[in-house]
Amino acid sequence: MKTAFVIAPEMLPVPPVKGGAVEHWIHEVSQQLGQMGLRVLVASRPAGTAATGSLNVIPIEVAWTAMGRRLAAFKSHCGRRNPLRPLAKIALVLSYALGVRRRLARVRTDILYAHNDPLIAWLVAVGRPEPLVLHMHNDHLSRPALKPVSHLALRRSVRVLCVSAFIAQRVADRFPAHAHKVFAIANATDPSCFGNALFARPRPAAAMTEGEPAPFSILYVGRLTQDKGVHVLIDAFALTLRQFPGARLTIAGSSFFADAPRTAYEVGLAARAATWAHAIEFTGFVPHERLRFLYAQADVVVVPSVWQEPSGLVVLEAMASRTCVVASRVGGIPELIADGQTGLLVPPGDPPALAAALAILLTDPALRARLSASARQAVLERFTYDRLARDVAENLGGLT
Repeated sequence: MKTAFVIAPEMLPVPPVKGGAVEHWIHEVSQQLGQMGLRVLVASRPAGTAATGSLNVIPIEVAWTAMGRRLAAFKSHCGRRNPLRPLAKIALVLSYALGVRRRLARVRTDILYAHNDPLIAWLVAVGRPEPLVLHMHNDHLSRPALKPVSHLALRRSVRVLCVSAFIAQRVADRFPAHAHKVFAIANATDPSCFGNALFARPRPAAAMTEGEPAPFSILYVGRLTQDKGVHVLIDAFALTLRQFPGARLTIAGSSFFADAPRTAYEVGLAARAATWAHAIEFTGFVPHERLRFLYAQADVVVVPSVWQEPSGLVVLEAMASRTCVVASRVGGIPELIADGQTGLLVPPGDPPALAAALAILLTDPALRARLSASARQAVLERFTYDRLARDVAENLGGLT
């Protein structure tokens, strides 16, 4: 039996008890790979629960050091413009990579499979004989400030997997000498978890009319950060309320993960929403296993990102839940949503355009039903973890 040593990023545990899209991805795909007969060792921070694995999946806990905890706390509380923040990040990564290497020295493995951090990938792999596969969930490799690190990681990697064709093209364009190593593998979700009709509330069968007070539920799920565009959604919702006073908005998430400190941006969002507090609810961080209930209760899920979103797991979860999606036309999102067929795409950072898309869905239940059914079918055909794990296994299989 071949063994893959999976390396999670430095902050959060797998299983993803504190949240984290990358950590959730690693957990789900590792389970699938284990069922396919690959032995998977998953290195991450301790989950705080009994370190028990499942079939062929073994957790490798990399304990926090006292210095590591101080660095993580500093990084979480300081602003992104603080010049010391990148230094804290580098020091934290160095400490984590050293811990991973110590654990790696005690086990036998055939391949190193690192996720989303080129520096950690290179630090762990340097001097090791195993082939390295780097899986990018974000566009870190193309950042100018990380170019030296990216070169090191790419030279050491035998393959670079990306969550979207958008990210893969960015990497190939910036590093043409390594373009032959770069492959896109679309993200996935679990349609057996999302889309259970038992959790859904009855959705309005008739169109809303202007001024009608009947409830209509709009949902945001994700991090509360500037690049996610939650401020754009609040401004669009204010326009929506003028026409449809019965609409309601739920904003689920925190700045990063469970217990993450409240940021100035979050405070600003609450102030921005204060005028419409009767119609906007902030839930804070919601564990992933509870998200299916939120999706099932919503009429529309909005993904209002203003950055080049690499892919968007929330998009797929909502599609699997038979909940209409309105999303920004950015990054890899158009690879998931066919505009007008499985959802609606709008320009980023444009509250009137987003409000107009919401108005279309509020007044056309037949369109909502058609988009929702088509979206669910697209997930079943193209975006399941079973398909994703097969694609990953195919990329790993020829290297061990």
